[in-house]
Amino acid sequence: MSLRSIHSFITRSGMATRMLAALLLLAGCSGGDLATVEPAEVNVITVQAASAPVPVEFPAQTEAVRSVEIRPQVSGIIKRQLFREGELTRAGDLLFEIDPQPLEVALMQARASLAQAEASLINAEQSYARAKPLAEQDAISQQELEAAEAAARGNAASVAAARAAVRQAELNLDYTKIRSPLNGFIGEANIKVGGLVTQNQTLLATVSTIDPIYVILNVSERGFLNWIGEHPGESIRSGTGKQGMRYTMLLSNGDTYPHPGIFNFIDRSVDPQTGTLRVRIQFPNKDQLLRPGQFVRIRFPGRVIDDAIVIPQRAVLSTQDMKYVFIVTPAGKIESRDVVMGERLKNGWIVRAGLKPGDRVVVDGIQKVQPGAAVKIVELPAPAPAPTAATGSSPAQPIAQGAK
Repeated sequence: MSLRSIHSFITRSGMATRMLAALLLLAGCSGGDLATVEPAEVNVITVQAASAPVPVEFPAQTEAVRSVEIRPQVSGIIKRQLFREGELTRAGDLLFEIDPQPLEVALMQARASLAQAEASLINAEQSYARAKPLAEQDAISQQELEAAEAAARGNAASVAAARAAVRQAELNLDYTKIRSPLNGFIGEANIKVGGLVTQNQTLLATVSTIDPIYVILNVSERGFLNWIGEHPGESIRSGTGKQGMRYTMLLSNGDTYPHPGIFNFIDRSVDPQTGTLRVRIQFPNKDQLLRPGQFVRIRFPGRVIDDAIVIPQRAVLSTQDMKYVFIVTPAGKIESRDVVMGERLKNGWIVRAGLKPGDRVVVDGIQKVQPGAAVKIVELPAPAPAPTAATGSSPAQPIAQGAK
């Protein structure tokens, strides 16, 4: 039976089975055979205790600080489109022009109505002016005087209404020129030249400001309370507390966004349907790398585990119900050690129980050894706890519930 076959059998068994297999191996080999076997060379690390920061990482989605839907304020036919889709626009830039001819005619009609109303007002005022002295001389009745006065006031009201109609017609004509309401990037035009648009209904395009840009995430109530409890001297709000929180963004391709984010907003209440709090982080975006709707991950400092033992993940072996590692005893022999694992870090795995500082753990060459075998060791540096952990999927940190 080969050493590789025995090791495979050992890996699939529990502690008792592993010890029994090792005894069978020793019993089945003659003293001369053992003497001729060259000790296997393995890479080991000597575990050390150190503080390990465990950042929290969870999914989020980018959102524009301001997004404005461009809709026409008058109905008509699109005559011109004066922007390039997807490019930066400035507030006041002309985006669309609706055919102005029907509204020019409407303005001419309104002005004509105003002129007619003004002429009627002049006539009514003159009639009232003639009636006043006649009434003083009792040449006409008081009723006739009052009728002349009412006619003058009615015509004055007609003039005011006609002037308002002219102003509305002027506005409608001006509304045929649709301008950008803000500085931002404009999306695709939903209506092309020649298309019919309806007042206040048809969506022409959308303009969004993206510098800075928001990132929206939903934090579980339990995770939020745990984080506050683990950072009693810190606040989630940037610039307050002992350090002032800064947030890191991971892009969908795995790159780290070069600029840190700051806290912007946390909702006043927990969503009763999801049990989450809506949190908003603000990031600078001068290079326009980020666009609304992108899926990203946000990372910020979690708790710090004191005297943590961190080993490479490749050093950990598994059975159905336990995890274990191979260590090298002071006598230079392999020993199996059951371990309880904790949070996964970017550069290793925290061991909660089973190892102590000074233990030498096999990290490379595991397939060549079995408990009780003598080995030749090559010492490697132990991994230092890195502050760039990824624990969003760890059951110990149920802070993230996804992004809306």
